[in-house]
Amino acid sequence: MIPLKNDANRIETEFINEWARHQPMDLKVVVESVGLLGTEFPDLADVVHVLRTGYVRVSDMSDRRGLWTIVGETTDNHVLELEIVVASERCEVELRSVTVLKRSEL
Repeated sequence: MIPLKNDANRIETEFINEWARHQPMDLKVVVESVGLLGTEFPDLADVVHVLRTGYVRVSDMSDRRGLWTIVGETTDNHVLELEIVVASERCEVELRSVTVLKRSEL
């Protein structure tokens, strides 16, 4: 089950959903995260789908940039949690980590 959505982060959720719809090719993936994205699951398409349709569960700051935790389902109903760093003034988004919260029983 996906953790409950929190409307307190509505603005952050709208920002990342729109950013992912229009600029997903600008996503920066830190070296430590590359190993988390396997050839099978999860892959970069899963991450982009969660960015487009998921929601910001936690919004914090790190080095004057947004440190957000995003939760959402992939197209195969797996649930991922992403940690990203956002520099909204430059429209930069950096993927820090990917955690599988639930695997679909398909």
